[in-house]
Amino acid sequence: MANAVISEELKELLSSAEGGDVDSQITLADLYFYGGDDIEEPDFHQAFYWYKKAADGGNDLAQYCTAMCFEKGEGTRANPFKAFEYYQKAAGQDYVEAIVKLADFYYFGEAVGQDYLKAFEYYQKAAWLGDVGSQITLGDYFANGDYVKKNLVIAIHWYQKAAQEGNVYAKTKLGKLLHAEDIAGDYYRAFKWYQPNPEIDVIGLSNYSDEDAPAQTQKQVSREFDVREVVKEAVKEAVIKVEESRGAEDATREYNFSKIVRNRPEDQALPKALRIFGDKVKAGNVEAQYSLAQCYQQGLDIEKDETKAFEWYFKAASAGHSKAQTALGVCYETGTGVDVDFTSAFSWYQKSANTGDEKAQCNLGNCYFNGKGVGQDQALAIEWYLKSANKGYDKAQTCLGYCYFNGYGVSLNQSTAVGWFEKAGVQGDVTSQTWLGYCYFNGKGTAQNFNLAYEWYKKAAEQHNATAQYGLALCFENGLGVEKDHNKSLEWLRNSASHGYQMARDTLAKMAGK
Repeated sequence: MANAVISEELKELLSSAEGGDVDSQITLADLYFYGGDDIEEPDFHQAFYWYKKAADGGNDLAQYCTAMCFEKGEGTRANPFKAFEYYQKAAGQDYVEAIVKLADFYYFGEAVGQDYLKAFEYYQKAAWLGDVGSQITLGDYFANGDYVKKNLVIAIHWYQKAAQEGNVYAKTKLGKLLHAEDIAGDYYRAFKWYQPNPEIDVIGLSNYSDEDAPAQTQKQVSREFDVREVVKEAVKEAVIKVEESRGAEDATREYNFSKIVRNRPEDQALPKALRIFGDKVKAGNVEAQYSLAQCYQQGLDIEKDETKAFEWYFKAASAGHSKAQTALGVCYETGTGVDVDFTSAFSWYQKSANTGDEKAQCNLGNCYFNGKGVGQDQALAIEWYLKSANKGYDKAQTCLGYCYFNGYGVSLNQSTAVGWFEKAGVQGDVTSQTWLGYCYFNGKGTAQNFNLAYEWYKKAAEQHNATAQYGLALCFENGLGVEKDHNKSLEWLRNSASHGYQMARDTLAKMAGK
């Protein structure tokens, strides 16, 4: 506990929380998280403990707070998969903020595969529950034809919902749409059919009269507003846009990036990233510098510019920001915004690794393992992999598994390899999941178990790993760990071949030649 003297009020609160009272657990968690009269300094570990206690008891607010802790690494090791899990629990109880978070996860491809349709569905659910930001997002989707078929009627509906809550941005967008050419006529009549409350005037439309209904029937018009129909139609017509995976981590999430972007009306002419981080960057805020660099690198609501990304990473890294130092190392290693320079990459990884950044420690291990920017030394690679893996970093755990499986820098021990693969696999690492499928399928480092081989291959295959897709095809073809199904085997073979796996291509070629 942060303070030595415990007040009577805090003693009572602790007693009640320990007795299982959920409200007390949440109140106590809030005290530890934010600090207060009885808690001199915040204690994120205690806050996380009590949030999770209440969350596991089924409280939606606590589930949301627990997810936030997992997402930001506050009071516990950052784990986006656990964050997603607890957001799902809260969202299942219609906790709106959690629903929006799930939408953001799918939109940016965090912890789950990027899926704009899923993101759309969650934004839609949040919008129906009254979230203004999600209502504006849906309005933007339909007004611009982003990821769904353009439909100005539905756009008007969602902008109006948000405008009725006083949102200036929504009012502006609504006004522009309603005064646009050819909007005020049939679209108004269609809209009025749909209005759930006819007494609420559509902003800007009070001068129009609703004469006889147009040719389309009320049922036909209402169908325009069935979002599920719109989505199905969009899928059928292949109008879903495929974009490069975009996601700003850590500080970007810390600034509630997506919510600010969707709700802030001022300075609309500026790129969204600059509207959010501009002032903080000018003030020398290194977190904002790091976040802006991410935005430039990934084209996140600003024109993609890898050179500027490098420049902002450099500023933040030079000020001692460990994650920026790691990112800068990646830039030098991959030639992102700067010429490839393995020596500089190694130097920046080393700076960050020495502060304890687990990604940098893993990357430093890779440098030693491959002899990039430093003399090859697999024993030192193992040391750095271990530092990172013991903190739970899945990529390092996978690297250790690979080393133990093949005897690189350490005595060959395939049983130990399987142990490390499992640690990474349960966190969602696709390479380890594929290795586990292989190990269980062939009895390497563990007893042969086709059921587990199938399960691990399936997890990795669904993340588009071509090797795992081929392994899954073998399972279906031979009825190993799953019911024999030639058609499914063929489907996974084709998926594997389409991702470039040569053995799958050869197998399909042989089948075609029969």
